[in-house]
Amino acid sequence: MKTLLTTTALLAIMAAGPALAQSDTAPTTTEPPAATDQMAPDTGLDTGTMDAPAATDQMAPDATAPAIAPDQNMTETEAVAPAPADTAAMTGEVYIGEQAMEEDLASNWIGKSLYNGADENLGSINDILIGTDGGVRAVIVGVGGFLGIGEKDVAVSFDAVEPYTDEDGNVELRINATQDQLEAAPEFKTLADIRAEQQANQPAVVDPAAPAPLQ
Repeated sequence: MKTLLTTTALLAIMAAGPALAQSDTAPTTTEPPAATDQMAPDTGLDTGTMDAPAATDQMAPDATAPAIAPDQNMTETEAVAPAPADTAAMTGEVYIGEQAMEEDLASNWIGKSLYNGADENLGSINDILIGTDGGVRAVIVGVGGFLGIGEKDVAVSFDAVEPYTDEDGNVELRINATQDQLEAAPEFKTLADIRAEQQANQPAVVDPAAPAPLQ
């Protein structure tokens, strides 16, 4: 009986040996932890795929252009509008406050008599001719005639006329010419005189439908 139990025990050990050996050599597998319903904390950032920013019509500033710091006290309209002209400089160029010593008035010339070196009264100044540059070009002198009757206008260059102050402080106008030279000078014609002559020289236009003048 004892021999039978010993034999049975040995058979059991031999049968269990390969199983024990397989149990010792097999790798141990670890199951992954079960998924939980707990959500990651919201950090305010989108961790998904980010889209590229949409293109806009705004152009990048020119790096070569100088930066101009806007005046914080200026409005947008004032910043764009051009600066006003210097009114003080304009006032000085347009307006004259007083007459200078080297300046004279046309009223002091018109009506004055024109003399020569021999103190002959050659005529009186009727007008003054002014150029487009504002300078006086000539004085218009009425010569010949008697008491204004039959006289003609002669333009004498302003540079040829020399103001002269006598002992009493009176200003006289002189020219280096004689009476005969002025009377022989060409008559000065204004634009109004030229237009009047042109109209007078045009032939009269007769209307054929007009009735004939009575005899």
